[in-house]
Amino acid sequence: MKYVLEVIFPYIFLLYVFDCITYVKARHVLLTALIGKRFKLKRSGVHLAGLLPISQTVISHNLPIVYTPDGIYAVFDESHTTGRIDKAEDFKFIKFKDLASVEVQGKNIKFNNTHTIKTPSLPGARFHAEFINKLILLSPADRKEKIQAHLSDSYDLKAIRKIDTANSKLLAVIKILSSYLFGLVFLVLPAALFSNLSGYINLNALVICILLIYFPLLLVSFVSFKKLYPSEKEIRSNALLSIIFAPVNAIHVLGYLTRDLYFRFNYMAIAAYFMPQDSLKELARKESILIDYFEKENDRQDWPEFWRLKKELLQGLLVKCEISPGEISIPPEKQDQTAVYYCPFCMTEYSEKRHHCLDCEIALKEFDTECEIGATH
Repeated sequence: MKYVLEVIFPYIFLLYVFDCITYVKARHVLLTALIGKRFKLKRSGVHLAGLLPISQTVISHNLPIVYTPDGIYAVFDESHTTGRIDKAEDFKFIKFKDLASVEVQGKNIKFNNTHTIKTPSLPGARFHAEFINKLILLSPADRKEKIQAHLSDSYDLKAIRKIDTANSKLLAVIKILSSYLFGLVFLVLPAALFSNLSGYINLNALVICILLIYFPLLLVSFVSFKKLYPSEKEIRSNALLSIIFAPVNAIHVLGYLTRDLYFRFNYMAIAAYFMPQDSLKELARKESILIDYFEKENDRQDWPEFWRLKKELLQGLLVKCEISPGEISIPPEKQDQTAVYYCPFCMTEYSEKRHHCLDCEIALKEFDTECEIGATH
């Protein structure tokens, strides 16, 4: 048995690490916490998530959809250019009367079988598609009220706290079992195989202990998925099949359980609940700048109403977090003493007069006067 375990152990380790690799697509965000609840936000790219048995992951998004009483503005994936901030002309306006079909295909939302928006999760795709289909059936006046309620609910910190608190005991059991399994597989087992302690550890007993923890963990995981995702059979089956056919993945089953729990909420609200305040301030600063930027990007009356509502909700969120508007609008310290202007979004400094940032195309600010220059493109 020892020889077999020595041969397969490196593959077990690689399989575990490979399952921790997560690719985050554009417009999607990943909040990860290695230990505890000090989450960090990761944007598009390849990241490690759920490396430890107590590591949590939460997937969220910042979908390019603007809801109005008459229709939606959206930047569809086939027309999206990565690496820059969207412009008003990137948003395609579709009236509700012209939306013949809004369907879910996997994690994607398909509009009229021609345009696609990718979401990070199946429940998220269903949630947004169902909301748009409900709007189609309403009158413009009722749509306005529905949109306001939808956005307000997405910033509801109390609802996030309720979900977290309601499942804390169940997830604590998962953490305990998976931590014991992690210790046996990645600490005790290699010590028994590759160190001088091999003579003191009975491999047969160790394997039995691993199985005695794995099977209860599998059972608790099944119960947890059924409770947390009662209507999402596909999520349950995919996660459970992963930890059945690759048992080592059961060690970070907590990441599977938490990743889609908060799909109904705006990523700023999730960040406000899970992230440290300093990180939240930086995120809120950029979000506030983008909202102001988009609000001025289109002259249609229904466009700025959406962004004004988002600004009110963001400000209310910051008040709940005891963050004042002044704390997210403090100018940066000069890195280059010859710089006169800076981009309030990416903080790039400019020593020569320009109207807009070369990278972000956001209106620059002057270090001394703090006045925006170039109000329009």
